[in-house]
Amino acid sequence: MSARDTDGLAVTSLNLSLPPSCIAFSPIHHDHLIIGTYFLEQSSDDNTQKEVQAEPQTRKGSLILFRLVNGTLNELQTIPTPSGILDAAFSPHDPSILCAATSTGSLLFYRLAPSSTNSSLTLIPQHTLQPFPTSILILDLEHHPTNPSVIGTTLSTGATVLITTSAFSSAPEVTEIHSHALEAWTLAFSPCGNYIYSGADDASLSLTQLSSPTPSSFDLEAAPGTTLTDRRTHGAGVTAILPLRSSAEAHTLLTGSYDDHIRVLTMRPGRRAEVHAELDLGGGVWRLHLILCSTHGSGRTWTLLASCMYAGARVVRVHCEDWESLNGWTIEVLQKFEAHKSMNYGSDVQPVEGETKGKRTAVTSSFYDKLVCVWEVDASCMHKSGPGVDRTVDHG
Repeated sequence: MSARDTDGLAVTSLNLSLPPSCIAFSPIHHDHLIIGTYFLEQSSDDNTQKEVQAEPQTRKGSLILFRLVNGTLNELQTIPTPSGILDAAFSPHDPSILCAATSTGSLLFYRLAPSSTNSSLTLIPQHTLQPFPTSILILDLEHHPTNPSVIGTTLSTGATVLITTSAFSSAPEVTEIHSHALEAWTLAFSPCGNYIYSGADDASLSLTQLSSPTPSSFDLEAAPGTTLTDRRTHGAGVTAILPLRSSAEAHTLLTGSYDDHIRVLTMRPGRRAEVHAELDLGGGVWRLHLILCSTHGSGRTWTLLASCMYAGARVVRVHCEDWESLNGWTIEVLQKFEAHKSMNYGSDVQPVEGETKGKRTAVTSSFYDKLVCVWEVDASCMHKSGPGVDRTVDHG
């Protein structure tokens, strides 16, 4: 398919003072979002993969609160942080709570609430946890889907770790679930919370059954269950995981990798991972954000926003013709956004109430040029049921 310009999609942009690393929209205040930043001082190495292997250096960052109004980002608040921000996520249990992962082994908690001095929203500091030494980077964090006291993290040491946050003590309970040989870039929980998946720079993808049969009442002192690890499917580090279906017999996942590919695969105990479909997106697939999941008869379709590092952002459609038998998979690029001239790490799509067939707004960023862009996800691409259309949005 030949790429062509997309007409009628508004693009606005701004430049930050520090490189953006992550973006998260508020799940309840849909016009508000935070952008985390990360800056490594006194470093001439432009490869962030090498940074976590280097001797300790000074990192700083910030959390910036924006309001999105008519396609324009209005800055409301900037909170400088003495550490770089590597990831941030709102809690699904209390959507006003934001947790941010730092380059010095800490978790920062904030509440998004009305300001005491005016009518706007503001980030109010709540707690800081220091579960790891300051030399360790927390590379990814995920809130457990059923237990509000548990947060999953992956570390620059290669470890995948569960942290209990219920007491907000200075010494939280920490349980290591699995350890990869190199940096653990990403993790995800199964929807029911019984399984945890992690991916690392050694191209390994692991799944571990958590010990508790009732995830809402974890015993963090109990040993985790069986771990399955795939080391053959990915040609480079595993950087994104999105579970599609999880059971004791099979786990169907979407993955992204530094090898530029997005894949659909199923992991089963005692068997090699089965790859159902894969597609080269032109750049390392750093993160995957679900925009929409829909059912059509026996089939299912997922529309995703992919952060593709040097290739910019992609809107991707993944389709399964027969969900029961896991047959008939296709992956196609519906839209490209190529305004970014350096690494696209942070991206998100503005939430909406219920399912919508209208346009959706994406906010994406690039690291070294400190650029943040607001653009529209084309509705005709999102809901197209026939052959995919490859659309390109550029912003000179």
